[in-house]
Amino acid sequence: METSLLRNKKISVIGAARSGIGVSRLLKQNGAQVFVSDQGNASKLSKSISELQEENIPFEAGSHSERV
Repeated sequence: METSLLRNKKISVIGAARSGIGVSRLLKQNGAQVFVSDQGNASKLSKSISELQEENIPFEAGSHSERV
């Protein structure tokens, strides 16, 4: 895939497990504007949330809002 096609595209990732975090990082590295949403409880997602915060990737936990 031509990674330049991702630049400045708004992409939502559903799920903040390992694969969701991994693809979020990859998308961001290739210029996409990434947003992660997970229905899980924030306290159970603390490791994932920390990783997203380190990467400055916006996220929500506990539900999927209209932002997705």
